[in-house]
Amino acid sequence: MSERQKEYFATYVHSLDVSVTKRTDTTVSPQVGGSQSTVDSSNAGEIACKSMMETLQTLLRTPLPAMTGSRPQKMKKVARRRAGQPPTPWPLVGALFGLYSVVGLLLSVPLPPYWLWAPAVVGTLLLVLGLNPSSGGDRTSWQGAFFSGLMTYVGGLLLAIALAIAVNYIGGDNIDDIGFVAALVWLAFFILLAVILTAAAAILSALAGERMSWSMAYSSRLMVLLGSSLGGIALGGVIGFSMATLSRVG
Repeated sequence: MSERQKEYFATYVHSLDVSVTKRTDTTVSPQVGGSQSTVDSSNAGEIACKSMMETLQTLLRTPLPAMTGSRPQKMKKVARRRAGQPPTPWPLVGALFGLYSVVGLLLSVPLPPYWLWAPAVVGTLLLVLGLNPSSGGDRTSWQGAFFSGLMTYVGGLLLAIALAIAVNYIGGDNIDDIGFVAALVWLAFFILLAVILTAAAAILSALAGERMSWSMAYSSRLMVLLGSSLGGIALGGVIGFSMATLSRVG
C-alpha cells in the first residue's frame, strides 16, 4: 500500500472515531417509557462503528498483494522498450526517404510531363497530414476522423495517378513493337507498381509517425516526416534529371 493510500485510510478512520465520540457524548439517558429501544439501537450503532474502525485499521496495517499476471508484465516491458528507443526511428525514416527517392526518380527519368510533379507533391503532403493527424482534442471526433481519412484517400489517389502516368513512359518508344495483349500486361504491371509504391509510402509514413508520437511533439514529428518525404522526392528528381541530361548530351 502506498503512503498516499495509508494517509487516506488514516484520515477516514480518524473521522469515524470523531463521529462516534460525538454520538456517544450526545446520547441521553431514557426519560420516558419506550425509549430503552432507542438507547439500545444507539449502542448497536456505536458497536458497529467501532467494529468498522478496527477492520479499517487492520486493512491499513496489511500490505496490498503485489500485482501479478501478464498485463502488468506486458506494460512494464512496453514502457522499458519505449524508454530504450531513440526519439526518431531512423530505420523507418531512412526507408521512407529511400522510397520517395525512387518516386522522384520515376517522375524524372523517363521524362514524363512536368505537371506530374504537382499532383505528386500535393498528394505526398496530404498523405502525410492525413496519416498523422494532430493529437488535439478533436482528433477522436467524427469531423477530425472524416477530414483525416479524406486527406489520406485524396493524397494517395493523387500520388498513385502521378506515378501510374510517369511509369508508363518507361519503354514507351517501343510500344508499337509489341502486341496488344503484351501492351495491356505492361500497362497493368506499371499501374500495380504505382499502387504498391503508394501503399508502401503510406505504411512507412504511418509507422514512423506512430513511433515518433511516443516521444516527439506533433510539429517536430511532422517536420521529420515531411522533410524525409519531400527531400526524398527532390533528391530522386535531381538524380533523374541529371541522368536524363547526361544521356541526351552523350
